[in-house]
Formats: sequence, C-alpha cells, structure tokens
Amino acid sequence: MNRLRIATFVSAHYSYPLPEGVVYAPIIMAKNLNEGLNNKGHEITFYSPGDTQIKVSKIIGKELLPLKQDGELSILKDLEDKVSDMGKINNLWDQYLLSLMFQKALSGEYDILHIHPADRWRTDRKKVRLPDRSNH
Repeated sequence: MNRLRIATFVSAHYSYPLPEGVVYAPIIMAKNLNEGLNNKGHEITFYSPGDTQIKVSKIIGKELLPLKQDGELSILKDLEDKVSDMGKINNLWDQYLLSLMFQKALSGEYDILHIHPADRWRTDRKKVRLPDRSNH
C-alpha cells in the first residue's frame, strides 16, 4: 500500500472535542475518517483551531482560537446586529487555515486535500494542481 500524505479541514469554528451540547456532524465524521486513515498508515495533517485532540500525524492551526468553542469570541459578540460582517469573520477564520493548507500543498507536501464541506473554498476558481509524485 502506498502511504498517502493527506491534509484535511472542516471548520475554524470549533476544535475537537466539541463543547458539551454541540453536535456538528462534519467534524465528528472528519475525526473518525482521519483517525481511521492514520491507523492504516497514512500521514494525516488536520487543520483545526485551538486545542484539537485527535489521533493524527500532525495538527496545524492550534494558535488560532476557535470562533465558537466556549461561547463566541468577543469579535463576534460585537457584530451580533451585523450578520453580513459575522459571515465575513467566519470566512476569514476558515480562509486562514485553508491558506496554510494550500501553501504546503503547492510546495508538494500533500497528495490529497480533503475539505469538508466543499463550499469552504471557492470551486469556481482555477483548479489547484498538486505536484506530481508518481515517479518517487
């Protein structure tokens, strides 16, 4: 079996484990998928904010506070009446982690990028081609 280098991202809103009472299926599914692939010998890098605790090769983004882990960050509380601005902040957090992922991907560090849900990045843009490793 070829060992794949896989980068994954779900959301910058929460870290894992989720706060008590929060159900966010995409991150629960990603945790199970990533740990399963890691157990099969693949190199998994999970992009997630805060104190995410899952069993993968590497977690990137711990320096970024999750937006909604323990209530909302003050930056969101100040925008409660400005829904469009809240959406911009939500996207900014996601785009920060995605930019880190794509920088490493373009330098050849990953074979596969898995972004769930797919609408976290704009698919109408130029397709990103990862460097070819077939002759390695």
